[in-house]
Amino acid sequence: MNIKCSNIIHPKLIPTMNMLSADKIIAFGTRADSDHVIHATTITYIQAIMAPYLEVIAPVNDDQSIIDWIPLAMPGDLAKHARSEIDGAISDAMKEKDIAQLSQPEQALIRSQAAKDAFVKYLVTEILELANHHITNVLPWDVQTSIGDDEELSEMLKIPKGSQHMQVDVMIGGNSYSHMMTRDLASGLMLFSLISGADFGLSMFGTLYPKDFIVLERYTRIIPGVNSIMIGDVRYYFTGTDFMQGFNTGAQWTGINTKYWSELKNEVGQPMNF
Repeated sequence: MNIKCSNIIHPKLIPTMNMLSADKIIAFGTRADSDHVIHATTITYIQAIMAPYLEVIAPVNDDQSIIDWIPLAMPGDLAKHARSEIDGAISDAMKEKDIAQLSQPEQALIRSQAAKDAFVKYLVTEILELANHHITNVLPWDVQTSIGDDEELSEMLKIPKGSQHMQVDVMIGGNSYSHMMTRDLASGLMLFSLISGADFGLSMFGTLYPKDFIVLERYTRIIPGVNSIMIGDVRYYFTGTDFMQGFNTGAQWTGINTKYWSELKNEVGQPMNF
């Protein structure tokens, strides 16, 4: 519904459209850290975990109802900080030029929209600030881990500490399959895809998995005391066995038995067989 004032639609009265668009998430991530990259799969993951909350607040047209809902939806300090952000956003919105000329119902809509925007901005920024810690390229697993490691976010979003598996959709022979994968397993599979030319069409939450992920610093930076694999002139570093399991899974799915690596070492630098 567009509410007009003197035949002009006040920008604060534009209805909630794409309350959590990709551009907004990127903007919130930039606010958290301008040097970080948020991949498309991460954007759709954040949209997915935020969807139940957006569905609740989207139709609400008064700010007090949102304020009363906050302590029911958010535990402890999260609720306290969200309330502070909402109060500040409403105060700022009501100071804008021409607001006083609007009717009380119109002002109520502006206050409710400010409350909605502040809630979304606070929660998404909080999640991304945690995910950005020591990580330059943010993937869904980073968000999952950061939420699980935070007691209040874990309680609110129902993501337990230690969660490592996420659903990844794969295309094999024209058929689509869903698998629960760790980040390393999916990355090993993607590395095989890049090296062999086999395209598994990996996707998460309906968004294609970023093919550039494997060449990011996460796996190519030098990390002493972990496993490593040499492919061509690039050495990849990884922990555990999931990375190589993903690589070998790709080989099994395609029936390609070519040994692409020239050197595979364990955490103490000794040759490994896999």
